[in-house]
Amino acid sequence: MNYPDSIHKLAEKLHWLKIADDGVAEFYLDNHMLQTFRMCEAKFFEEFVEGYRSKGGRIWFLEFGSCVHECVEIYYKTRRQPDFSWEKWSIIVAREIWDKFDLDYWKDDAVWPKHKDKKGNMVVDNMHKTLGGYMGFSGMMIQYATTFNLENDRFRVIGAELYFGKGKEVPLFEDFIGEYTPQKHIPFRLYLAGKIDLLMDDGFNIGPMDHKTSKDFRGQNPAKNYEIQEGMTGYVFAAKKILENFFNKDSEKTAIMVRQCNKIWMNFLQVKPESDISKRFKRIPLFKTDWQLEEYRQRQISTVARLYQLLENYREDGTGLRPHFNTMACTNWMHQVCPFQSAHHQNDRESMLRILNADFIKDQSKIWDWSNVNGQNSGTIE
Repeated sequence: MNYPDSIHKLAEKLHWLKIADDGVAEFYLDNHMLQTFRMCEAKFFEEFVEGYRSKGGRIWFLEFGSCVHECVEIYYKTRRQPDFSWEKWSIIVAREIWDKFDLDYWKDDAVWPKHKDKKGNMVVDNMHKTLGGYMGFSGMMIQYATTFNLENDRFRVIGAELYFGKGKEVPLFEDFIGEYTPQKHIPFRLYLAGKIDLLMDDGFNIGPMDHKTSKDFRGQNPAKNYEIQEGMTGYVFAAKKILENFFNKDSEKTAIMVRQCNKIWMNFLQVKPESDISKRFKRIPLFKTDWQLEEYRQRQISTVARLYQLLENYREDGTGLRPHFNTMACTNWMHQVCPFQSAHHQNDRESMLRILNADFIKDQSKIWDWSNVNGQNSGTIE
């Protein structure tokens, strides 16, 4: 293919951009990367092209969310086993996972950012204390399992830790096969990367199950924030593609495909304890029509079409086509100041690079990567 030199050079150093044997550029991107690019092109380039990453900076809700995901995943995978022990899972296993993520780091107020309350006083929202530390987490897991115990009896885990990426399990766009010309606006192939933690069958539907934590529901419907969220739609899209591929290869199991694959079960867990535990947990299915899934696919293509435009005009000296700054997110990136704000507000390129090289680590080998796990290393479908 007659791609610009920049595409060939970038394909040599970026794990998520490769030139296939037939000469066509192929992208392997996950939801985090796609959403980062849409949120701020400049941040995407610093992290996923240049390879800069922060030297520190931990985020509570990401770490705690990962802790919850791992604990509930073990629960669903083992709850039907004859030797399953509620006590072992909620106390011993929960403790191991809690310690794995070093969540007691968050117990001191000093590690939490301060903010002004309505009276102008500087305060700290210590969610470790709100939860009650490890004991609160253990109790939360027991409450969660108790709340959904009967409902969970109708669920069967048919897949866990299903990675998809360079195995091309979830294609978003594979139509480009011709010679490159400026008139062809999508001169690449595109594949989704990621992982489905739990793939569930309730006897009628097959779909992913996901868990989200929140400080306080405040009496509102927590699903509102996820109804059109690209990550959730992407999980349904990926599950459908993976199942189609799996059952097409195993004709004996095609009968199960009478099940619809058009939803994701969202489980919401509130960190703040409640006297009525039924108010602390909510399970809400989000449905996706074929039209919505196709619109999702088209939006990802549009995203990567813009990314490709920047990459084909990329110059290491900074003279190429510039990625956009989303200045609305500079001081509100995941409720914090964007880590690159200190560099991007400099008044010349030399100062910006000096800040980047002083405050960040530049390492191409450490760029975020879901794409490197193919079907050979992923979980199984039963």
